[in-house]
Amino acid sequence: HHLVWEILDNCVDEALNGHCDAIEITLEKDGGITIQDNGRGIPIDTFAKTKKSAMEVLFTTLHSGGKFSEDNYKVSGGLHGVGMAVVCALSESLTATSKRDGFEWTQSYSQGKPLTKLKKGKAVRSYGTSIYFKPDPKIFSKTDFNIQAILEQAESKAFLNKGLKIVVSGISEKKEFQYPNGIQDYIEKIIGKRPTLSDTPFYIEKDDKKMRLETAFQWTSGTETIVHSYANAIKTVDGGSHETGFRNGITKALRSYIERRKLLPKGINNITGDDVREGLIAIINVYLQGDVEFQGQTKGRL
Repeated sequence: HHLVWEILDNCVDEALNGHCDAIEITLEKDGGITIQDNGRGIPIDTFAKTKKSAMEVLFTTLHSGGKFSEDNYKVSGGLHGVGMAVVCALSESLTATSKRDGFEWTQSYSQGKPLTKLKKGKAVRSYGTSIYFKPDPKIFSKTDFNIQAILEQAESKAFLNKGLKIVVSGISEKKEFQYPNGIQDYIEKIIGKRPTLSDTPFYIEKDDKKMRLETAFQWTSGTETIVHSYANAIKTVDGGSHETGFRNGITKALRSYIERRKLLPKGINNITGDDVREGLIAIINVYLQGDVEFQGQTKGRL
C-alpha cells in the first residue's frame, strides 16, 4: 500500500501548494488502481541532454522529482523524487496521463521501463494528472488492495487538508470525504461519545514563512492518551520533534497557569508530564518547508 500512498501523497502535495482541490481513487476490476487529481499535471517538456520527456525521467529515474527545488513545492510530503520511479519499478503496468499545455499526454511503463513514447492526445482545457498502476505479482506475494486501509487513508488526508475533496470509487458504494473544518472535525470524530472536560476542543493555528502548525486537543474524563501527529500530511507513527515539542509545551503552559493561579493542592510540589497527558486527545499537524529530516523512507518519524 506504500505504492498507493506515494501517488496519493503527490496529489496531496498539489493541494498543499494550492493547485488542486479534488482527488479521486478508483479500484479497477483488473486489480489495478487509478489515482487522479485536478492539479497542474506532470511536466512533459523534453530535456535537452537526454532527449527524454520530464514525465519519462520522473517515472524511470530515482531522485528526479521536482521536490528538490523549493520553487516547485514549498511544502511536500512525497518521498522526495524517489517515489514515482519506485512505484513504476514495482508495477507490472503503469500508465500516466497528464493534462497540461492544452493537451492530454500519455505514456505507459512496465517494471520501470517505458513501453511507449510520450503520446500527445486530444486537446483539453483542464489540468490534472491520472496514474493507473498494477503491482507486479513477481515482487508482491499479495497484490490485492485493502479497501478499508485506502478509505482510512483517504479520510485522514481529507481531514488534514481543509476543504480538499477525496472520492474513493470502484467499491460497492462510492465514498466521498470533505471536511471544511479540517482537524477540528477530525478530533470530534476521535473523541466520539467520550465525556470531555470542556465543551469544545482547543484549536491553535500558527503560520510563519517556514512553518505552518495547527493543533486541536481536548481532555476527556478517561485515562487514555491519544496523540496523532502529522508532518506535511504524512502520519508520523513514531512521533518526532513536533510531537515532543507539543508534549513539552503543553506541560510547561499548564504548570505555569497552575502556579500563577496557585491551584496546586497542599503537599504537591508540581504536576508531571504524565499528569498533563492523562485523558488528553490531540492532533498535531505541521507543514514544513526547506530541509525536513525524516527517519526512514516511509517517514515514520520527524
